[in-house]
Amino acid sequence: MAQPNQGRRPDRSPDKTPAAKIAGGGVRAVVEAAGIRDVLAKSLGSSNHANVVKATIEALRSLRRKDEILKVRGIKSGGDGKAPAQS
Repeated sequence: MAQPNQGRRPDRSPDKTPAAKIAGGGVRAVVEAAGIRDVLAKSLGSSNHANVVKATIEALRSLRRKDEILKVRGIKSGGDGKAPAQS
């Protein structure tokens, strides 16, 4: 018997090659234009190219820097760019 929603699970296998550029169509075009060289992407849901491009642009806009995330979490980063060990 087939498992329900089996086709909707994202592929979470690790990238096998360190320099892989695996993204199709609109995603690849957008991330290359943004200056990202290597990307592993999986589109879930819509296969409409315009919607995939819009979603990719929105995902890039929503990215935050490490220091912004640490500030929201109330963690002070060390001078070396690493978060201090939690006790």
